Amino acid sequence: MKNKEISTYENGKYNDTVRDVYAVLLSANVGVKNVEYIVRTILNKLAGVKVGRLPKKTFSEVMIIKAKALSQIQSVDAILTSNDLCTIHTDGTKRKGREYGGLQIGTSTGQFSVGISELVQGNADSFFTMIKAICDNLRDLAGADNNEFKKSAEILLKVNNMMTDRHVVNNCLKNMLEKWLADCLPQI
Repeated sequence: MKNKEISTYENGKYNDTVRDVYAVLLSANVGVKNVEYIVRTILNKLAGVKVGRLPKKTFSEVMIIKAKALSQIQSVDAILTSNDLCTIHTDGTKRKGREYGGLQIGTSTGQFSVGISELVQGNADSFFTMIKAICDNLRDLAGADNNEFKKSAEILLKVNNMMTDRHVVNNCLKNMLEKWLADCLPQI
């Protein structure tokens, strides 16, 4: 099998095996700029196989973007069809002087990570802005009708609990979310 060359590109696109391998590596947190190098190295060093054409960094980046959109669509569906009320989980961290916040939503079918973003600060206003932006994105992916507040309100109505590791932020954030929900309710 030494020096055998495998086909990776057929009929104007990469074959399903290549797409599968890239998806597995990306889901294992391999960086987009390293996937091609890793695939090529493993096939060459372990199997003695030469690989001609492989997808570049842009292909990996597009795969990540598509995967994120699909997972968020799945999350919206799980939220809106949940048998129980949902729980919002917020978490923040600081790395190298920069603040980051994440949002998960717990439903009757499981936990869904719906977004992460850099925050201006680790305060309630920044978390609220992050949550609103993520919910707006979920709303857009869910195909909101003419009334953009309606889908946001439907998502918010499914939330009954909130968990965070920051008590002071939690109280202020809870009040902001309740006001947002009150503003959205007349739209339903």
